[in-house]
Amino acid sequence: MSVGQRLKSLRLSSGMSLRAVAEIIGVQHGSVSKWENETNNIKRHHLQALSAHFDVSEQWLIFGAVSYTHLRA
Repeated sequence: MSVGQRLKSLRLSSGMSLRAVAEIIGVQHGSVSKWENETNNIKRHHLQALSAHFDVSEQWLIFGAVSYTHLRA
């Protein structure tokens, strides 16, 4: 699953429209659509706002399931 697919999944599972997410983040609804369709990249400050609103980590939005096994000694 891509970052755009994860964003769309979060938005739909929250029952939010593109416009509603855009208003919360402070962008036009077309921007959210472009992020979901991956025709534009999400800027860092928008990624932070999205992760805070949906209560997920930025890493999860970007990468999906995050594994920390590489940190084991």
